[in-house]
Amino acid sequence: MAPRRISRLRAGGNIRVTAGTGRRLRQFATAQMACSFVLLAAAGTLLATLAARRTADTGYDMRQVLAIDLPNATTGVNDARESAHHDEMARRIAALPGVEGAALGSFVPWRDAGSLTE
Repeated sequence: MAPRRISRLRAGGNIRVTAGTGRRLRQFATAQMACSFVLLAAAGTLLATLAARRTADTGYDMRQVLAIDLPNATTGVNDARESAHHDEMARRIAALPGVEGAALGSFVPWRDAGSLTE
């Protein structure tokens, strides 16, 4: 009996549509539109937050900051020579005219956020 019903539906046979079916479809469409508006509002809020964070005053004048990424040693071992080389580079950079300070670090705040793993 079930195969006959399926064949009638495929052939454009009768599909049972009740008064409740239309109501449920309208409720589903309304809920779907409401969820779409909530997602649009959330996306707008996220964009506004990102724009505000980008222009936030952090207390640093990032226009005067130079960040250099140095590749790690191919062996992954941080020996004394590599450390001494980095210290010497920082000393030479700090001695350049117009340079107020030089520092070494493992990441640059506000730029390398989320990429702390090597």
